[in-house]
Amino acid sequence: MVKSISIGELDTVIEILSITKTKDPLTGDSVEALTVLGKVSSKRIDLSGGEENEGKEKAENVRKYIMRYSTQIVENGTTMYVRDIDGDYNINHVGIIGRMHMISLKCTKSE
Repeated sequence: MVKSISIGELDTVIEILSITKTKDPLTGDSVEALTVLGKVSSKRIDLSGGEENEGKEKAENVRKYIMRYSTQIVENGTTMYVRDIDGDYNINHVGIIGRMHMISLKCTKSE
């Protein structure tokens, strides 16, 4: 049985960002820009850690966000970003909780 999440636990407001490709009218080059799809309430869970690369310690911020189900995020989530109060996070994994009731986003931001 899946533990249900109450509406009171969704106390963090985040923005979901998507990459939009457009053409520059002057040069005709393809330009990528981040577009805000919307703001959602979520539950933030910090899973931060660190890793060592060639003898240097590298801090890696790992977070999990739980929010209401969204078909658009489930289908294209790994190409989107989460903007939280401390920066933008890449969405690495989208998981479905329950029967299309909630989703969890596992996100990372390297520093």
